[in-house]
Amino acid sequence: MFEQGILILDTSKLTGKYFKSFNCWLTIASVIPTDLLYIFIGTQAAFVRANRLLRLGRLFEAKSKIESETTYPNMFRIGTLAFKILLAIHWCTCFYYQFSNWSGLGSTWFVFSPDPNNNSTLFDYMSCCYWSTMMLLTLVEMPKPSNVAEYLFTITILLVGVMFVAYIVGDVGNAVSKVSAQRSAFQAKLDAIKRYLVHRKIDKILEADVLKWFEYLKSEDSEGSFASDDDEVLEILPRSLQIEINSSVHAATLNRVNLFKDCDKGLINQLVLKLKPIVFGPRDYVCRKGDIGREMYILKRGKLAVVSENGEQTFALLSEGAVFGEISLLNIIGNKNGNRRTASIRSVGYSDLFYLSKEDLWEALKEYPETAESMLETGRQLLKKDNLIDVEVAQEAFQDKKLSRSDLILNLGMKLDRAHIGIVRLLAEISSIRKKLEQRIDIMNMKLRI
Repeated sequence: MFEQGILILDTSKLTGKYFKSFNCWLTIASVIPTDLLYIFIGTQAAFVRANRLLRLGRLFEAKSKIESETTYPNMFRIGTLAFKILLAIHWCTCFYYQFSNWSGLGSTWFVFSPDPNNNSTLFDYMSCCYWSTMMLLTLVEMPKPSNVAEYLFTITILLVGVMFVAYIVGDVGNAVSKVSAQRSAFQAKLDAIKRYLVHRKIDKILEADVLKWFEYLKSEDSEGSFASDDDEVLEILPRSLQIEINSSVHAATLNRVNLFKDCDKGLINQLVLKLKPIVFGPRDYVCRKGDIGREMYILKRGKLAVVSENGEQTFALLSEGAVFGEISLLNIIGNKNGNRRTASIRSVGYSDLFYLSKEDLWEALKEYPETAESMLETGRQLLKKDNLIDVEVAQEAFQDKKLSRSDLILNLGMKLDRAHIGIVRLLAEISSIRKKLEQRIDIMNMKLRI
């Protein structure tokens, strides 16, 4: 039992609420020992136990709870529908046999007539079950009733059968329409793409790649959602739950990366919300050697190959959970690669990745300046370990950063003075060159006059 979204665990509170509820009285009524009436009227009167049906409400509660918790809701709905159909047929079978028993077994063509050559209860049940199925589904014309009671019984069963069929058709129609709507939307997108490719006279090889992509989407989507965006799926949830779900998916991966090992949990939670999905097709390059790095990647599914610049040689394969490109996010001064990719990485087949952009990382780090410094230092150590950092440049930048405001102003003034002196010298040289050129021009003019 929940109160304002909080699960109640207090026994006394639960007991008080339960005794005040309508379900409590239904439960009490359902367990009244009406079986004691068998002592007076005999065991043939099964209707005295009808009060047990008052507990049917619990069945609907259980159905609702299972449907909300199961990971396969469509399969559960199909199973529930099949159970309802079998239960309706079973009840109709019991009513038909009981009606036949009251009217007299075999007394008319309408009622059930036992087979003298087969006295088993199972055979009698299956015979009545066959009659009930035909009547509920109104598939064939059954024997004509011969009296008022049989007419009333037949009309009742036929009306129930009409509603029963309508319910089944509606329930199945709802389930099919949900899937059909998603498939129709997917097919509409595919048809639009095909028309565009034909209209623009796109190359056949590129057209085949586009169609393969749609086939991949269709084959990978078992639930019919057709690659819906994670943000669209989770947007209905409050932000706290979105953070928890994304953290359960990505936090462990980020914590394995040296750069994020000692990061604040709050920062990790912000970063997992900024991860965005991206898909690469077969032989698509995720990055090429020499490209400026602006993203960090996490491989969710598929395989990536680290290849040579011409793509002919494969050095290594990256599997699910691999992380790369994180150093390029930090803009470390002194990096010999200049924040450029050090290897070319290509997708083997279709690969699903998540990426974190440089802008998103630094936006999150604004609230964690100490963590930012720690990450930069970790990045420097990683580059130093691989001999990929210019120590002098990095040290000079580090010293400049340590200067106080007054020192920075003084340092800036000295640099301006040096620049001023340089400019004065340059102007003097320009003036000297100008005078020399003027003298040469005068000499040339005099020679031309002579």
